[in-house]
Amino acid sequence: MMAQQDDEAHAKGIMMRDERYKYISRTLGGDELYDLEADPGETTNRVQDPALMPVLSRMRLDMLKWLQATDDVVPFDYDQRFTPEMLWARVRRMVPAGKEDEVRQMIADNVSFPVLMNYCRTLSE
Repeated sequence: MMAQQDDEAHAKGIMMRDERYKYISRTLGGDELYDLEADPGETTNRVQDPALMPVLSRMRLDMLKWLQATDDVVPFDYDQRFTPEMLWARVRRMVPAGKEDEVRQMIADNVSFPVLMNYCRTLSE
């Protein structure tokens, strides 16, 4: 039951690798970078390692180029499948009573779902 309420567990993510490194990017939660040669079990996330910043930058750029070349076109219109009531149901447990009006206004203003979720997370920390 807890996994169903863990938004990071269900967030969209993408992974790429080369001969030595594996990079994982997610819409929610932190990115990950593994040195598969030194750590084949992927137990040490090295995304913050200054020595690997050139590798991380290269892999992020390669991922962006691949996404631009292969990803679907993003529609210009707001996706109305997610009603304000549906969005509120997703975030209400994270919103303290004093912030309810503010979050409902964000929903009414069509703030994107990832931005809304990230903001609500900061309220519950």
